[in-house]
Amino acid sequence: MNGSINSPTPSTPSGPAPAGFHAASCAVWLAGALPLSLAAAWLAVLIEPNFAPLVVFPVLVGLCLGAVLAGWMRLCRMAHRKTALLGVLAAVAVLVGGQHYLAYRHAQSQIDERFAFLQRAQLEMGEVAIAGLPAPPESLVGFLRQTAEQGRPLAGHVVRGAGVWWWWGLEAALTLVGAVVPVWIALRRPFCPRCRTWYRVTRGGSIDRQTAHEIADRCGLPQASSGAAKYRLLGCRAGCALTAFELSWDESTAGSHCVFLDAPRRDEVLRLLERVILDGAISPPAREVGRGGP
Repeated sequence: MNGSINSPTPSTPSGPAPAGFHAASCAVWLAGALPLSLAAAWLAVLIEPNFAPLVVFPVLVGLCLGAVLAGWMRLCRMAHRKTALLGVLAAVAVLVGGQHYLAYRHAQSQIDERFAFLQRAQLEMGEVAIAGLPAPPESLVGFLRQTAEQGRPLAGHVVRGAGVWWWWGLEAALTLVGAVVPVWIALRRPFCPRCRTWYRVTRGGSIDRQTAHEIADRCGLPQASSGAAKYRLLGCRAGCALTAFELSWDESTAGSHCVFLDAPRRDEVLRLLERVILDGAISPPAREVGRGGP
């Protein structure tokens, strides 16, 4: 949920408790996260020769991986923060290691293909010089050392040795930062530990300034001096947890503000919304979402 979350007043519920560890959902999420990171490594290796802007590329790779992991979290109904963050760390390690391993296998296959071609040419055409052909790397570590010694171009210069290792470390850190952002945003969304579903919008629309001020006053939310507002009601699938009410002012740059409502206050807010609909002050709710879905 976007926007700032207000500190609750004494009469305002604090929202659902943080999601606890759930062995089944965590195991399924982790089991799927690692293959997803391998797939991301394969795609990154395919794209890198054609599009790999310095600094930007590892961040984009991390953001894509993080978005996929966040979506997988939602499907698995996994909201345990420690598991999510440790899983992202492991997924990024698999992603970065997979990129280097796939690059190593690609370089090895290229050298093997050239060696086989020259051997065939030697048999068909006589003596062919193959002594200068470099031997394929015997291991991933050997390939990385060889790549570091050969160097990588950077702004018209060639970085070699320890500089390449530091470069790889920086790229891994940028990938990790990019991956954490979508997952952390997903973890900030309310989650019901009873029915194990994420909150989603059940109703939303625009309301006039007077009604918005009245609702904001009763819910303890900040108010804008002028302009209409938009609202959203969010809840879990089964309706067993507190309802979240989000309010954003059209002429305010402060973003949206959210508060959790117990049953009496939720019913009071709904009565205010229904009253202005009957009075014709606003149109019917802009969105109604059913109870189905994860």
